[in-house]
Amino acid sequence: MSCTKCGGYGFIEKYRTLPDGELSSVIDSYPCECRLFQDLDEQAEKSWSGLSRIPVEEGRLFFKEYLKKDVHVTADLKNFALTLRSALWSLSNPLFVVKVVDENMLMSVWLSGIHEDGKKVIDPDFDYSVPARDILGFNRPDLLIVRLGVKSSRNIATPEVLVDVLENRRGAFKPTWVVDSQDKPFRMGHISWSSEGDRILNGFEKIDMTVSVPVILPNAPARANIGLSSVQKKPVPMVAETNKTGNRVTFGLK
Repeated sequence: MSCTKCGGYGFIEKYRTLPDGELSSVIDSYPCECRLFQDLDEQAEKSWSGLSRIPVEEGRLFFKEYLKKDVHVTADLKNFALTLRSALWSLSNPLFVVKVVDENMLMSVWLSGIHEDGKKVIDPDFDYSVPARDILGFNRPDLLIVRLGVKSSRNIATPEVLVDVLENRRGAFKPTWVVDSQDKPFRMGHISWSSEGDRILNGFEKIDMTVSVPVILPNAPARANIGLSSVQKKPVPMVAETNKTGNRVTFGLK
């Protein structure tokens, strides 16, 4: 069904109003909110395959404040997806580039050069479809989100590669989210843990998303506990018109 505001064109045209209230002959054109909805869906899908199908929840909109910060997140898949989707929707900046990766992707990129040189890669999780790239490529997104606990087989280089990515991002002055879970917390024994990685994450703000209402843990600044009344609400639906997956529990995210 076409948008009732723009007729499906994606933009609205209006004659410019003069100071005396009369209409001028100049026509101003600006994007319709339906185009913004579409762009935000595309941003979500590029960030993480399947994220565009996740509903937006009003109670999570204020997490846009953390999209430009280093954050250590503890989350189950459902609550993490809901929070990220809502934060990006609230930010309403489709040009803000986010990429969600996991340890398998970090290691596959790191090992891709070895594979490209014709040497055997001894890692059962290695993704042969990943082209040869340098881990500095992880500096490109405005926000990089690294999901931990996804890799199933151990590789002694995994902790080192994670630290390299975090240090490179910090050197580029770009924020990173590191996401673990209650089942596999980032501590000694974790497949990606190292004392250096632990030192870096100790400097990150911490958020627990394993509960229905995410909690900012005590080391976060006081202004993090803002209420929705202080958030500027945008004239958009809580769930985009094109998304009808409201109560879905299994999101099919990759």
